[in-house]
Amino acid sequence: SEEEQQEEKDKEEKQNMPPDLQKKLEDMKISPEKARMILEAMKAQEKQYLQQNKRKATQPKDKSKPDW
Repeated sequence: SEEEQQEEKDKEEKQNMPPDLQKKLEDMKISPEKARMILEAMKAQEKQYLQQNKRKATQPKDKSKPDW
């Protein structure tokens, strides 16, 4: 079943994790899958943030204002 496959996946992922990280996740009741989803979301937000900053930095300077 799908649930069994998910459990297998979780077990494999736990084996790939450092034991202290595993313990932290268990303390917070977060599955490795959920932890990964959170990280992916954070990574996507960071990318978006960096792109927005780049855009701001590359806007042409307003010539009517002094440079300082």
